[in-house]
Amino acid sequence: MNYPDASIGEFFWLKPDGVFISVTDCLSEIRTIVIRLQSFLSKIKVIPYIRQFKTIELEEIIKTSGFSMIESENLCKIPPNYYLVAKKDEKRRNPPDISGNAE
Repeated sequence: MNYPDASIGEFFWLKPDGVFISVTDCLSEIRTIVIRLQSFLSKIKVIPYIRQFKTIELEEIIKTSGFSMIESENLCKIPPNYYLVAKKDEKRRNPPDISGNAE
């Protein structure tokens, strides 16, 4: 998976066996008028860029960054509010390629 923003992989630097906890609104799962307006305002730089994820994308980012999923749950239907807990694998030593230039 190519990461559009290097900051997504920043949690990689957690120590081995460290726990990452996140609650994320997965705005790509739905397309309401508010989300479309937010996207438009971001493109014209009225508001800062906000990366929108689907739950499956968020899980993939966590897994490819060297974490094992411990628990996950959707806390809200609209917008999907995705709670996840992941543990950093001891085996993973190098950060993922977030440049999009994977060999």
